[in-house]
Amino acid sequence: MRRVLAAGVLAALSVSCGGSLRERTGDPRAEFARESLALLLARDLDRLRERFSPELVRLAPPEVLARVLAEIPPGVPSEPMLVGFAETRFLRGRSSAVVTWQFRFPSGYLLGRVQLDTSGARPVITALHLQPIPDSIDRINAFGRVRRTWRHHLVLALVVAVPAFILVSIVACLRTRGLRRKWLWVPLMLVGVCAIRLNWTTGRVDWRPTRIQVLGTGFTRAGLYMPWTLTAAVPVGAILFWLVRRRLRAAVPPEVVSAFE
Repeated sequence: MRRVLAAGVLAALSVSCGGSLRERTGDPRAEFARESLALLLARDLDRLRERFSPELVRLAPPEVLARVLAEIPPGVPSEPMLVGFAETRFLRGRSSAVVTWQFRFPSGYLLGRVQLDTSGARPVITALHLQPIPDSIDRINAFGRVRRTWRHHLVLALVVAVPAFILVSIVACLRTRGLRRKWLWVPLMLVGVCAIRLNWTTGRVDWRPTRIQVLGTGFTRAGLYMPWTLTAAVPVGAILFWLVRRRLRAAVPPEVVSAFE
């Protein structure tokens, strides 16, 4: 049943947040989420349930919340730190936000993620999730602290090699005599398709066959404390250029080619 509470918030760390977290600390939605988590940690379930949406009230009766309380480490937490804020705006004025606070306990750390429906005058909680973690989230997701595998090295090499290959191809395209429609070749070579993505912290790799990536690569993270995501795509345009260039050079006598080089 804990999965019910977590439904809809597992993407909280993967959505880009607007503004810095320092600016969001005093945001009413962030404070509403912090106060709600404080009620949960204080085991004041009656007041907490008053903030639930009707759907969450139905899905999370007191016995389910009691199992969620088992995730709370023993001891008194220190002052929480805002580590994630993501908001989404929908059509017809609807909006939502996912707020993540980190609590430090004597025996470890706890992430509290609250999904809010912010369409009305007062936010309501639509999902709630607690996740114990062994260390602070900023250290867990630090780029240099990850134990790297062959997947990390392979994707990192692609992230460096693909844009370099694309740039070299563009320069060669502009210098190739006899190649028609260069204005079309250049934008075609600037993107890659069929991307592979690596979560640098977890090492998880997924394949995005329909993704189009500028310069065939990406090196991003959704927020200050979030995992780095490395993306590398197939430079189809650049590969096609070299195939066409090879056929073009084969059709031209060697003495003509050397005269232009």
